Amino acid sequence: MFYQTQKCALFIDGQSLFYACRELGFAVDYQALRNYFAEATMLARAKFYALDRVEDGQSPLRRTVDWLTHNGFSTVILDQPTVECTGAEKHRQAVLNGHKAVDALSMGGAIDHAVFIDNSPSLIPVIAALQAQGITVTVISTIKTDVPMIGQDLRRTADHFLDVNDLAQSIQFEPARTSVA
Repeated sequence: MFYQTQKCALFIDGQSLFYACRELGFAVDYQALRNYFAEATMLARAKFYALDRVEDGQSPLRRTVDWLTHNGFSTVILDQPTVECTGAEKHRQAVLNGHKAVDALSMGGAIDHAVFIDNSPSLIPVIAALQAQGITVTVISTIKTDVPMIGQDLRRTADHFLDVNDLAQSIQFEPARTSVA
């Protein structure tokens, strides 16, 4: 599915990945995730997208985003106040999905393989447009939870579907072991 000669771009929906892995019982080690794709392909770009709930000026994602930014990821984070008007969260998610679409399509001439870690059906036309350019598209999510987190239409549109659970051994966070003296 992945070839070391392919130029690859990774588009990660942070919320989608977080909830899928949490339901499967593991936490993601983002460095291991990036390394997995850097070893399997010629990784051209790793992009991380998320909505951030800002409470009292504090961002729960700030440390993660800072780490990602300094360790080879590009990030697109939209702040989301905790007090919302009706539909504002859906609007921000649509804007975030727009960023993913523009980023993916603008990289079309520079990559051979686009990997979306996402479950949004709004990606279907983006995937079709990338495929029309001759780009292979893989979508990563999960169907191994009580309620599958990805729809059949999105899985069928992609060239390949990979369940994130099948990557768990390669990308899960392993807490540091401490020795007792």
